[in-house]
Amino acid sequence: MGGARTVRAVVLGAALVVAAAGCRAGSAKATPTGPQPLVAGTAVATRVTKYPIAGVTLYQVFYTAQGQRVAAYLTVPHSRRPVPLLVNLHGGFVSDEGITHYNFGYSAALVSRLASASYAILYPEYQGYLQSAGQVRGLYTAALDTLAGIRAAEALVPIDRQRLYLVGYSLGGGVALKVASLLPGVRAVVAISPFVGLRTVMPWQAANAQPGTRFFNQWVGERRSYGTLPSQAVLAKESPDVSTITAPVLLLQGTGDHHVAWQTVQQFFTEMKAAGKVVKLVLYPGGHHGLHHQYASASYVEMLTWFQKYGLTFSY
Repeated sequence: MGGARTVRAVVLGAALVVAAAGCRAGSAKATPTGPQPLVAGTAVATRVTKYPIAGVTLYQVFYTAQGQRVAAYLTVPHSRRPVPLLVNLHGGFVSDEGITHYNFGYSAALVSRLASASYAILYPEYQGYLQSAGQVRGLYTAALDTLAGIRAAEALVPIDRQRLYLVGYSLGGGVALKVASLLPGVRAVVAISPFVGLRTVMPWQAANAQPGTRFFNQWVGERRSYGTLPSQAVLAKESPDVSTITAPVLLLQGTGDHHVAWQTVQQFFTEMKAAGKVVKLVLYPGGHHGLHHQYASASYVEMLTWFQKYGLTFSY
């Protein structure tokens, strides 16, 4: 289910290139002439100066989530007023893999190119990815890591809590949906090629996944992690709760995706519509995972238009 697509590019095996000066209050040290790290509780943000951005500061952040030291990048406009926050969520594994420091995620160079002078952008690395501690887990753990990252960003820099937006790709799309179901007040969500949770995906895989396909391999991993017939409690934990999502949701999905079955996204859309939620699904005939290539521009415009509709000018 990997596919760490950004707004303009897919991040494949990107390695973080800048290390933080410290990870907790009292241990972060700066040179006498260098910038002081920002510290809030267990969260520490250290400026990354290798990639200067006009009107924006780039930070590498370390914070504590579920007892683990989790990494993130954060770009913040130079503003005295609280700014909107966009959380950009990459893809990854949908089951427990026991992998540490998996080489998949965002680089400082890419983050610097995507920075905005109008709003802050947070790029969480879930446990087990890149410089984050812990092991790779599924949707629920990644969502809790993201929630902790949002709280860390709000503690470290001036954030307008009433203007929180989520965008995610693949697993990250599912994380965006799960976070929106756990966190009231999210303004809008865009999920591209999203993993929509075990409750929807596993039954589809059981009925349709063919040996030798990615769908089948994912199903094997899910059964290994959660059991052949997971309990309702497990299914709920590893799935977004449609009933508690209040944010408007845009779903972008290709029908030629070999990582995410478009039928599962359509089913999730149908469930949201039946629950009276504000939701839009755009299906791209033959579109592949992440909707790059022929659908890159069209999907970008859909995303931009959706965020603008709900108060975020999605520009760089």
